[in-house]
Amino acid sequence: MYVEDMFEVLKAQWTSPEMTFDHERHRLELSLFMLLAGTTGNRPGALLALRYRDVQTTLIRDPAGGNEPYVLLEFIYTHTKGYLGQKVLDFRVKSSEVRKE
Repeated sequence: MYVEDMFEVLKAQWTSPEMTFDHERHRLELSLFMLLAGTTGNRPGALLALRYRDVQTTLIRDPAGGNEPYVLLEFIYTHTKGYLGQKVLDFRVKSSEVRKE
């Protein structure tokens, strides 16, 4: 799956009234799982080796002075193909930008 395709799937998941979940937490979990699977190249070993200590969540003040902060998720992967050292991947998302798409 290409990044553009994943974006369309995630966009539909968050904006389509036809996609329902038993609990809204499941919508968030599925989105996070898809993003993690995409960044690990869908390698089950790298995904299963990810632990809470490898994820850090930070709220960042909007540099433009808006009211809503950015949510920064940092993942440290150590079991990826080709290089077994630590790598940091950042995801910066502003909740209002997701709603505008």
